[in-house]
Amino acid sequence: MVAEATPTSSVAVPDFFWGSDYLIDERMFPDRTGHEYKIYDPTGAPVGRIRRETPGWHSFMRLFLKRHLLPFSFALLDNGNNRLATISRTWTFRISRIEIRDPDGNEVGSIRLKRTGPNTRFKMFLDGRKIAEINGDRKSWSFLITDAEHMPIGAIDKKWAGVNRDTTESPDRYRLSINPQFADGSSRRLLISTAITIDMVLKASE
Repeated sequence: MVAEATPTSSVAVPDFFWGSDYLIDERMFPDRTGHEYKIYDPTGAPVGRIRRETPGWHSFMRLFLKRHLLPFSFALLDNGNNRLATISRTWTFRISRIEIRDPDGNEVGSIRLKRTGPNTRFKMFLDGRKIAEINGDRKSWSFLITDAEHMPIGAIDKKWAGVNRDTTESPDRYRLSINPQFADGSSRRLLISTAITIDMVLKASE
């Protein structure tokens, strides 16, 4: 990746989380039985993917319950198919709480999702402390990322100027940009895991 952040934290997190630009593109499987999200750097080089992990009973339960009440789990994987993080939600009936776990299954942060009309807000918590928010309008697909002091540190949008067009074939594609100065390892892992999977999480919460 280009324009990478310089690690300043003693917490060891994979190199994947030290980029500053990520391009996420939904791709159908060749047999059209499902899909996944590919992740690229700004040059168009693949750096990872997002895979939904759906238990067999999930489809059956959708006959009786609305999708936003059901659990979900997404695996964030690197190019070697190594798990970088798991983004998941258990059964929910009120405020949606989403967990981020490391490859060993340890919780490394949580997210609270709130939707009011077209407006969406993700609050991210690390050790019970809010470290960032994502706020925006899904209809226009424009989200601002701010830190705990409400200072802008990134954005999620569909601005593709200068991007390799081979990575932009589907309608569900977006770009995540993060300020390289936001350089705490644990916080970057939580924020980037949340932002990269935003489209999948929102669809699972409708």
